[in-house]
Amino acid sequence: MTDAAAAALALIKPEVRAQTAYTLDAPASGTLRKLNQNESPFDAPETVKQAVIAAMRDEPWNRYPPLAPTDLLERLAARHGWVADGVLIGNGSNELIQATLAVTVGAGTPVVTPVPTFSLYRLLAAVLGGRHVPVPLTADFQFDLDALVGAARAARAPLIVINSPNNPTGTPLPEGAVARLLAETGALILLDEAYQDFGGPTAVPLLRDQPRLIVLRTFSKAMSRAGAPRRGRRDRQGEAALQRWPGDARRGAGGARRR
Repeated sequence: MTDAAAAALALIKPEVRAQTAYTLDAPASGTLRKLNQNESPFDAPETVKQAVIAAMRDEPWNRYPPLAPTDLLERLAARHGWVADGVLIGNGSNELIQATLAVTVGAGTPVVTPVPTFSLYRLLAAVLGGRHVPVPLTADFQFDLDALVGAARAARAPLIVINSPNNPTGTPLPEGAVARLLAETGALILLDEAYQDFGGPTAVPLLRDQPRLIVLRTFSKAMSRAGAPRRGRRDRQGEAALQRWPGDARRGAGGARRR
């Protein structure tokens, strides 16, 4: 590395420089199957592809899409039995996870997650200067709720991030687990339900009474939309976060609705 390159690199936050490269290389062998991104083995139907292409073709590509796509927000809200101004949409789950951690995690902020789980939670916490608090799964890969509650209380963590069903174990949270975490800790619960379409209880019904809960859902897994175009007013967003904003806070944030 040249001196100039080293000097430029030194301008990057040390928390970022400390991270190892995140690789997604697929195996070259034709006898192996690519599993590392949990993609659906089934492509989207041709009729769906053609409908998306037609919608994109008819849109003005020289114009930015609307900040808040009202029609999409209302459709997602109706699908989940929720309200449109409680839905935030984005281009991929990672964007919404990053947005949530960006407004909750600062220098030294403890972030509790089970382990093993989706590695992005730990990586983003570190990049933002936070402190990852890992809580191992049990010997049979179940969530250890007692340990999660204890870790959050001991660290006074403002954020617990859980993927249910969990990646990579497929373990769902048991019925009542999210309600218990909300009742026994003071943390914001970020529940990533990327795989909920495959089974397990959902926490969406809790949103109506729980302002400390955010639920993430995606089109990328069960809906076979991981590689779908995300450009255009009708089809640019692939993920949705369902959340409850109490009172004026919800109305005040309404202009920024986007998962």
